[in-house]
Amino acid sequence: MTLAFRTHIDGKPTYFMDKIWHSFPKEIFTDDNFGYDMKHFKIFGNMMWQLTENRPKKHTIREDKKNRWKVGNNIHFVINNRTKKRFQFAPVIPVTCIQQINIDYKNSNNTYPIITISIEGTDVSILHLTPSDHFDYLTKLSELASNDGFDSWQDFLKYFDKDFQGKIIHWTDFKY
Repeated sequence: MTLAFRTHIDGKPTYFMDKIWHSFPKEIFTDDNFGYDMKHFKIFGNMMWQLTENRPKKHTIREDKKNRWKVGNNIHFVINNRTKKRFQFAPVIPVTCIQQINIDYKNSNNTYPIITISIEGTDVSILHLTPSDHFDYLTKLSELASNDGFDSWQDFLKYFDKDFQGKIIHWTDFKY
């Protein structure tokens, strides 16, 4: 299944392609899987790869109203989806884990939302972030934001700025 990624958010480069590559296990780096960056350069004439040490994007957060994303589905990582410039920037790999995420502003008494991550299909909460413990909240929110490819928790909350229910789609062994 296709997972499409933005190359820019609010005019700022995301470097999601590079961050995703940094999350892959070493076994993925075979001769057949090199060269995506050069293919991108040949097609687009620019580098959307940061080419520096980067914190990996270990997962993505998506709505899934039709419940299509499941463990074992193959992920096709692309940019410019549904355009003539569609580009698959990484090899196909399977979904390793799905977790539910709920971002709740309306029941929060703060400017920060309550964020709950749970095991798919259950009410078992793995991570429940409430703004009451400000330091712990911001520490865990920073980790969530970084693992989702955002540069800061502020950028994460700017993007997820209203109530949201969806899934965390993992392609690494990392889980909350």
